[in-house]
Amino acid sequence: VRECTVTICRSEELHGFPSEESAWVPFDPERLEPLEERLEKHRRRVEWDERLTKP
Repeated sequence: VRECTVTICRSEELHGFPSEESAWVPFDPERLEPLEERLEKHRRRVEWDERLTKP
């Protein structure tokens, strides 16, 4: 007998950016970036988008 833990999240959470079609996918939490790093990447992306859209 082998015990396993399965974690399921939305594809948006896994890849770090919103998508038109969100899917529930299993993933290995050890391979997922830490939350702080994902938030920092998202913050930089938002700042960059704001710079591009401001006149």
